[in-house]
Amino acid sequence: MEKNQNIEWLINTSGPILRYRTKKELHHFATQKESEDAVQELLNCSEVKKWRKLLQESSHLHGSDSYAFENSLAKLAAYGIRANMADFSDIIRLIYSKLTIGQKDSLIVYPHFISIMYTEDIGISAYAQKRLDTLYDYAKKSYNSFSSSDDATDLLLSKKEKKELHISSHWKDKHVLKPEITLLLPNCYDFYLFAYMSGHEKKRNTILKFVNTPKFQRLCELREFERAYGWDSQKNFCWSTWEMPYFHGYNGFDTGKFSPNKFMLYLDLTSQYPIAREIEWYKRGIEHLECFKTKDGHYKFPSKYLLERANGYYLYTGARLRLGEVGKAALEIESTFRMELMKKRLSV
Repeated sequence: MEKNQNIEWLINTSGPILRYRTKKELHHFATQKESEDAVQELLNCSEVKKWRKLLQESSHLHGSDSYAFENSLAKLAAYGIRANMADFSDIIRLIYSKLTIGQKDSLIVYPHFISIMYTEDIGISAYAQKRLDTLYDYAKKSYNSFSSSDDATDLLLSKKEKKELHISSHWKDKHVLKPEITLLLPNCYDFYLFAYMSGHEKKRNTILKFVNTPKFQRLCELREFERAYGWDSQKNFCWSTWEMPYFHGYNGFDTGKFSPNKFMLYLDLTSQYPIAREIEWYKRGIEHLECFKTKDGHYKFPSKYLLERANGYYLYTGARLRLGEVGKAALEIESTFRMELMKKRLSV
């Protein structure tokens, strides 16, 4: 079989994180010892140690700072860390035991534990299964109607309905989701969960196709740029809904609303679904990235496509996308790795 020059270049040029991921996901380990040595090198590298320390010192779940649980664990997952790696399982077990996980918190916490394959607590798998079944049932039932129109107004409360629910006039001109569907629509944590979840291909694929429909993407667009709220009847208050998986570039890559980093975030997550290669937005996204091919056959995306901010959400804003490379070639290495991986997933 003809060698892929980009993969050979990545193995010879990358730092510990992408050298490990390249061999594991794009190449192969020649021996068990080579695999074990690569894992040890990964665990000992400064970037992994930095984020491991941030995770251990994490004092809260949700936030934009590096100490927030959702950012530190997501970065480690992106680096290839898994719960069964030496010296890491104990850390994850300790973190899990110190978290107070209520019903609301589980939506944030459990997807991140799934991403590193931590399944020691049966509650995590049970949550993932229940959430998958709930969203799948709604997606299957609603797919045709969501595919036939890009008008999402029927998903929002009318002014008359707000009045009937005694919602304050403060929210009369705001987008408020109908209460009966608010928790049935995939949010960013759901999308992340199902990207990393193994098995259940039919249900995960159905949810991806549902997210890719014109009506759902229109609703995501409203949430992205105009905000959308849920209605809490017990507290008599509207709350800002969770971020939704809006596919930037869905209606073109040259619009003023196009966010390159959020586009890259969801392109990467979509690539992990079994049916990604059948999603037109995904295929068009790969074609769009081809314009950043270098004369050497590598790829180098503009830095705004792989954004890394000291204060930024991994999922909410796609602001922590770098993969630990340093030096002049860092952006080219990370861009080439991402492109080769997404193209491989496209052709599987």
